[in-house]
Amino acid sequence: MGSQIKKIFTYSFALSDFEARQKSEEFVRSIDENPAYLKEQCNDNGNAIMKKWKKKSREKREGLLRSVDPDLYPHQWFYAHFNQSFLDSMIKKLSINGEIDTDFTQGKQLRKHRKSCLLPYLNVEGLSKNPMRLLGLLYNCTKYSPEQWAPFDNSLLEKHWAIGSLALDYNSHSIIMYGPRAILILEAQAHLLTFLRSVVEQILCSSNASLVNKQTTMFDEAFQHGLKRSSGTFGYTLELASSYLNQPFSAPPSFDIDTLSDIARTRQALQGDHLWLLQTDPLYARRYINLEMTSNLEENSKPYHQFFLGGNSFIQYSIMFWSWGWIFDETPKLKGLLTSHEILDSVKPLWKVYDELLGALEALLLNQLQRRLQYLGSILPMRLRDTFKFSTFQRLESMAFCHTRRDLKLFPDFAKDRLDFWFEQEDIDCDLATLSADSNPEHTSSIEIRNNELLAEIAARKAKKAALLEQVVVQEHWGHQQQENCQIPVRAKVKTRKLNIENVDTELPFKISENSDPIVRPPLEVPTTKVSVSKNSYAIFQTMFPTRNFEERTKTVPWDSLVNGMAEAGFIERHDVGGSAVQFEPDTSSPWVGQDKIVFHKPHSERVVDAIMLGAMGKRMEKWFGWSDETFEVGKKQ
Repeated sequence: MGSQIKKIFTYSFALSDFEARQKSEEFVRSIDENPAYLKEQCNDNGNAIMKKWKKKSREKREGLLRSVDPDLYPHQWFYAHFNQSFLDSMIKKLSINGEIDTDFTQGKQLRKHRKSCLLPYLNVEGLSKNPMRLLGLLYNCTKYSPEQWAPFDNSLLEKHWAIGSLALDYNSHSIIMYGPRAILILEAQAHLLTFLRSVVEQILCSSNASLVNKQTTMFDEAFQHGLKRSSGTFGYTLELASSYLNQPFSAPPSFDIDTLSDIARTRQALQGDHLWLLQTDPLYARRYINLEMTSNLEENSKPYHQFFLGGNSFIQYSIMFWSWGWIFDETPKLKGLLTSHEILDSVKPLWKVYDELLGALEALLLNQLQRRLQYLGSILPMRLRDTFKFSTFQRLESMAFCHTRRDLKLFPDFAKDRLDFWFEQEDIDCDLATLSADSNPEHTSSIEIRNNELLAEIAARKAKKAALLEQVVVQEHWGHQQQENCQIPVRAKVKTRKLNIENVDTELPFKISENSDPIVRPPLEVPTTKVSVSKNSYAIFQTMFPTRNFEERTKTVPWDSLVNGMAEAGFIERHDVGGSAVQFEPDTSSPWVGQDKIVFHKPHSERVVDAIMLGAMGKRMEKWFGWSDETFEVGKKQ
């Protein structure tokens, strides 16, 4: 109530108990009736709704939306357009009056756009440009109940509640649902469902209900795994749109401990593979070091400092790997309590032990979020200005060597404490296994085998060259000793046999190791038959396992082509693990069904995967799924 002192936060009207009850009952009645109608129409005419809406041109879709709601906001990204217009108006007032009225605030101006504040994703441009958005909105509003959508609707109102952009009515009573914004949530849901019902009625008004086949197969299959992303090259690709950017058109967010555990596990595996490739793949490591040295860092720093900054980035990657491991270690504790106790009763308070574990997980996530925000702030400017020099850093570095012997005496105590209550031996072994991939016997053995192959190839070339030189006839006589006929000599081509590299060992100046016994991981369940894919997808997968051919090692692949190729191989793409991370999971038709998932980072701003990252993807697919250059063949996908 303290916020009501300011003028912008005062109530607009005072409602009697009868008026407040009537208003809330009207919203609830609309929320109950409209979903029932929409479910019936989706079950009976889902395919027809989908076909007719997608068949319409963009102009016709815009006209239909405006006929349903003439006040529907015309542009996508409502807040961006409003902030720009608000800033222009403020500058204009300053230029005319020299000052701004205290009543001229964002909250006051936003009251003109009440519907857009309640439902910012309802706009003409967004719904007409991508027809799948309206269909996804319809599908998820009928599949999930309003109670499941209430937390998300409440989150959209936090900013407007804080700045007073929604006019409110006062009544001494309250509705127990998500605090003081309950009536606004009911209003938003009632308006959304009424809008969707009117759109469906407009779509089906020209069709004869008796002629419509009562099928919903296409409608259900289109959104079974989520909203598909629109692409100008491939139409609607098999890549699913991000649920974070398209949350209203996807399933409502919910706290699922299994999903959180799965995200933490796959992201930890991603960071572990990243550290593994940094230590074992020179091209991969050089690529990321060059990214760290982007802008003017290389010009304004000495070589030693460049190495220091590059090493510091590798430390950050290690901390990222550990942090995902910490999150993954916390989730089984909650999952164990969920399976053994009934504690998620919406009426009863949470069990004390579960509440404490949930609070510990929340504190860990908030701590990691704060740490990553600080690190992000240090790298976003990319990074230092042109005038910056490392003189300050040099002085601090010199001071680090000026500590007295008295300070160094504390180090043995710290080492003892580490053994007493810090890291356990199991944690140390696990970390060293990740941070020592370059000294792994399997890796060193693969390097030795590769070096032997290169030396064998070099020796074969030398032997071939020597064989050609042996066939050269040495000229012993000079000049003409007898009269010769003036005839044009016939040029004969000397044929040489291809050297058998397998038998070169006896002639080589070195010995190829035959007793190397590399440590290999347990064999994966690789499909016995090759997987048939299209010609384009086959070329992409071959690029993941390049030879020493220069053209193959410099080839790039569009991200959309890679996603479609993975779909042909039987991997479903999901964009619900956060950021640019994209998760690929084997579907039921894939030979790798039941195995783990893998996460790739989608490149930006150019949606192109370079040759180095393609090779890294190939190594990761070989590690987790047993892929090789012989896994696929060109043919029709079964």
